[in-house]
Parts: sequence; C-alpha cells; structure tokens
Amino acid sequence: MRFSVKKFLISMVVISVTAPILWYVYVGFWKFKTKNLFEKAQNEFVVRYGYEERSNGITQTLVGRSQNEGDKIADYYYKLNHDLKDVEREIFIRGDDTLYLSPIPVPIHLKYVGVKTKLYIKPGDLKNEVVKAYVFNTDCWGYFIAYIPSVNIHESEPPPELYEKFLEYVEKLPKSTSPKFGSLSPYGFYCN
Repeated sequence: MRFSVKKFLISMVVISVTAPILWYVYVGFWKFKTKNLFEKAQNEFVVRYGYEERSNGITQTLVGRSQNEGDKIADYYYKLNHDLKDVEREIFIRGDDTLYLSPIPVPIHLKYVGVKTKLYIKPGDLKNEVVKAYVFNTDCWGYFIAYIPSVNIHESEPPPELYEKFLEYVEKLPKSTSPKFGSLSPYGFYCN
C-alpha cells in the first residue's frame, strides 16, 4: 500500500471540518442541558447559601463532590462543633506563610463554595444531614453538584458586617503565583 497525498489531504480536510462541528454540538448539548436544569431549579428548588459561622465571623464551607465526601465533612464539622468546641481554631498569617491550626485534619481535599454563592436545593433535601446542592455559573452555563453539611446551610446571605470582615481576612491571605491554581473550573470543561 502506497502513501497517497490526495487521500491524506482529503482526510485532513474532513477531520478539520467535522472536529470543530462535533465540538460545538457537544458543548451546545451540555449548555442546553444546564439551562434546562437551571430553569427547573428556579421553579422547583429553594435558594440557600453555604458558609460556616464561627465565634469570630464567617468563612467558606467545605463541600464534597460525592455523598461519601459530604458524609466525611458532616462528621468533621460535628466533631469541631460538639466534641472539640472548646478547642481554639486559628489561622495565622506571617509574611508569605499561612499556618493553619486545627484540632483535627480535614478529611478530604479542600473544596469550597463562595459565601454569597446561590445554592439550589430540593426542599425535601433540607432535612438531611448532608444536603445536595446545585451550583450554577450562568456566564458559561456550567454547573456542579456540591454535598454540604446542613449545619452550614443558611436561608440568607451573611450579614454585611460579617461579610466585610470575611473579605478583610481574604485580602490578608497570600496570593498564589502558581499556574496550577485556577486552571480548572468546577463548572465544566467549557467554563475554563
């Protein structure tokens, strides 16, 4: 079998025409699916907010990407709020180093949602210890599912004074220069 330039060029043209078309169809399908889910969520779900209340303010709540991770986080918060409630938890920022002092290790890789991020939750799920919440990005029409302990689910956004205190704390954190951070969007591959 001989190499044919004509067949090679025809193959390259076919690939270069069909690949982008298939890509746009694939992305369009997921965006359409997300828009439909968002409309359903607006009509049938309740909006809540996820943040952790501490004695000195608020902070972002940990979230899991599966029910198993959500159960581990719920157990973690139970231990912190009941078994270890008298143990002090602090975060020290010295120069470019951040030191976390926690009485027990976090059971999963750290994943958060913003304190003012709208969480769409089925009304019946609010009674569960771990709540399944949908988090949408309407700029690129992506979404992800977060499993959050119900102790960190609130009906309203945090009060302005606590939110301002939280923002001051965030400004003190060292800024990452690593290209690894922020490289992947939790909302989907087409939201990067």
